Amino acid sequence: MFKPGDQPIAGYKLIHFLGKGQFGEVWKASGPGGTEVALKFILLQQRTGIRELKSIQSVKLIRHANLLPVNAIWLLGMDGTVLDDAMLDQLLSDKPLPEGTMALDVTQTLDNPQYLVVSMALADKSLEDLLKEAGGEGISRTELLDFMRQAAKGIDFLNSPRHLVNGQKVGIQHRDIKPANLLVSGDSLLIGDFGVAAAFGEYDTEATSVVGSLCYMSPESIKRMPSHSSDQYALAITYYQLRANALPFEKTVSFAELVEIHIGGKLDFSRATAHEQAVLSRATSTDPKKRYATCAEFIADLEGTAAEVQPVAPRRRAAVTGVILLMAAIAATVAFLSEGTVWHLGGGNERDVTLPQAVTYKLTFEPPGTQFIIHLLGDTEDPPLPIEGQDTALLTLRDDQRISVDAALPDSLYLPLQEAYSVEDLRSKAWSLSLPRKEPATIRAEATTALREGDDTKAVRLYRLALEAMPDEFRPAALFTTSTDSVPALRASVGSSGLGTFLSSGEGKGWLNRLIPPNEKEDWKLDTVSWGPLPSAYMVHSESGMLIEIHDRDVQVNDPATGRPQQTLDLGLPVPEIPHPQILAHAVSPDQRWLLLGQDDGRVRLASISPSDSKLTLVAEVALPQSVAAMVAFEESALAVDRNGNALLLPIPAEVNDRESLTAFEEASPAPLQINQEEIIGAVAIADSACFLVTEDHAYRINVDDTSGSVQATSVLDIRGYPHLIRHLPGDRVAITTDLPNRALAILAGDEEPPVWLGSPEIGGVVEDLTHSPDGRWLVLTDLAGELMAIDLQATSTKPVSLRQPDRRRIKFVGFHEDSDILVTVFESGEIECWDFPGLLLSALAR
Repeated sequence: MFKPGDQPIAGYKLIHFLGKGQFGEVWKASGPGGTEVALKFILLQQRTGIRELKSIQSVKLIRHANLLPVNAIWLLGMDGTVLDDAMLDQLLSDKPLPEGTMALDVTQTLDNPQYLVVSMALADKSLEDLLKEAGGEGISRTELLDFMRQAAKGIDFLNSPRHLVNGQKVGIQHRDIKPANLLVSGDSLLIGDFGVAAAFGEYDTEATSVVGSLCYMSPESIKRMPSHSSDQYALAITYYQLRANALPFEKTVSFAELVEIHIGGKLDFSRATAHEQAVLSRATSTDPKKRYATCAEFIADLEGTAAEVQPVAPRRRAAVTGVILLMAAIAATVAFLSEGTVWHLGGGNERDVTLPQAVTYKLTFEPPGTQFIIHLLGDTEDPPLPIEGQDTALLTLRDDQRISVDAALPDSLYLPLQEAYSVEDLRSKAWSLSLPRKEPATIRAEATTALREGDDTKAVRLYRLALEAMPDEFRPAALFTTSTDSVPALRASVGSSGLGTFLSSGEGKGWLNRLIPPNEKEDWKLDTVSWGPLPSAYMVHSESGMLIEIHDRDVQVNDPATGRPQQTLDLGLPVPEIPHPQILAHAVSPDQRWLLLGQDDGRVRLASISPSDSKLTLVAEVALPQSVAAMVAFEESALAVDRNGNALLLPIPAEVNDRESLTAFEEASPAPLQINQEEIIGAVAIADSACFLVTEDHAYRINVDDTSGSVQATSVLDIRGYPHLIRHLPGDRVAITTDLPNRALAILAGDEEPPVWLGSPEIGGVVEDLTHSPDGRWLVLTDLAGELMAIDLQATSTKPVSLRQPDRRRIKFVGFHEDSDILVTVFESGEIECWDFPGLLLSALAR
């Protein structure tokens, strides 16, 4: 982003990089008059802008001896334009600009890529640094308590409802208290990031490891409802970590386990003294009302002498047991029937049977709506008929009799119940039977199956019930989250069935990234390999995994494990004085045995792909009159089109030594296509003998006849916007995106079906990337705002379903991992998230 010596703001020169935090990069800089400050750069590209900037402008005015002040803020455009405090204040106010002042377009100013630059005082170090300096030991209690007293003063001041923000006096929760944000300057402690956290603070609840703010997050903050004492909760965990050099849970806990530890109140403070444990337990109570009134009170109690820790009151099991026994006694005395009475099951058939000393009981089923069938078991000359009913049954039984119960609640969260019971068994259960709850994995599988079978109503109802009953298990959360230090550059769009591999760039070199799915021993992981210059395109061979990279003037075959070149296919192209791409188009046969290359000199080269020895071999070539603009491969032939619309229909050989096909390839003659003289953008195959050819203004359906060698073009779409992405969809359809927000996406189908256009407000801007689900039903796309959407390709309505709201991060790529239900999103910042797509979709449909 930046480098030492840069002066992004007039008068401020970057000295060296300090680190990367939750909200952006931090640099040490020299300011006016030789002062040294910390400059924080926050990328605003995907942030709304106005609300956050107003908040940080208000918070900038807050001053306290233990709060690291925000000195100044600026907006920095990608072109280096700086919007200073005065102009920013005017921009954020509702007042008109003074006469003679250039009017600023707010939308343009805040929507274009830019940085928020925050100037703060420069501290000596953080408490996290002090902990590292202490080695394996924690910070001494005396020194630590002094720091904690100061931190408590700053937090209590921040939390108190005295700060004027947007015209109201409010208390501010810092929301990111942790050792790294408690800074030491001399012998004073300063709380950092309070202004930035207040404006932009959102905890990283999608992390899969124990690093990050999730370690210090209160239960209510996990639920997105921070309380007045959420910062106290984080301060308590911070104290324990600095005191014991350990967090109150194992390092190896997963994301789900860590959330359960916080919500379930399972923090382990066993390395602290008994007195400290009692105080820390109160400060981290799952009920915010049971914590200390202030952080100062919490620290004062920590400093006090050791006191007897009061045991937690035991659960009132005795009272509950008494109620159950009382209910059983009442049920047992409902009636006492002497010999010769009727034995029956409520709501069902009856039979007169001689049953000495029988008693009538009321058997209740949970949950409501449970349907049952009951049989009498044992040897009897005249057994009762099976009884069917719902919710309750009246049973007249002797103590020596047994019954069998078949109960179920179809399409629910509960498993069927099939058991045999004696009267004593039922008496011990207080004459109440409950269906066992299904495991979350079983519920997900049932809902997913129903969705795949097209029973959306059942799938959504089941998921909605599960979300209501088990919100923690069914609230959408990423399966895996990680990040790279480089910026995404290319995805494998040819010969790769999913987004398992993508290329990124940074520091003047390329990076090969592979997502490796979990196995019995390891969770998801990202394998990143550094290698050479980025290619213009590449493919991953599905059989061998070999990497084929297309560069400006040659093609390389790389080792899939290291990214290192194994072969360079020299096409004999000259080295130009000004570097430019000389390979303009390429295509791979559906069986991935042939690679076709179109050059700017009009030549079309055919190379065989040998996965066994990871080698490419040139076998034939032919020429078009002009530079090759587009190319597409079918099962038995390939089509090449030059920039003037001349087409070559080329036979695909059955074997490498098929001399007849190779000769026909080399002797093919070009023929003009009946298309407008427009810039050709690309082509995509939709059938064995058809493709769509896209120009800057139109889309043409191209039909080829391998027997006669004819090629016919039919205009099917007036694009009216420059096309960017051209992707094949299931069912011989094609998606085309443009640079016009009101015509962001077109879906083309058969000859007689009209195209479907989508744009604002269905899609909030230009489409960044798109893919389709492995079953072919759902089109998944993301726009420049970072919103993730799905469109049902089998429905009459094409209204998108919002899967994930924008969070100020721009999604660069989206795809399914190797034809699975795992949806992968790669952000422009290098972050990667993997999602269970059916769960993500069902949670959206269930809203």
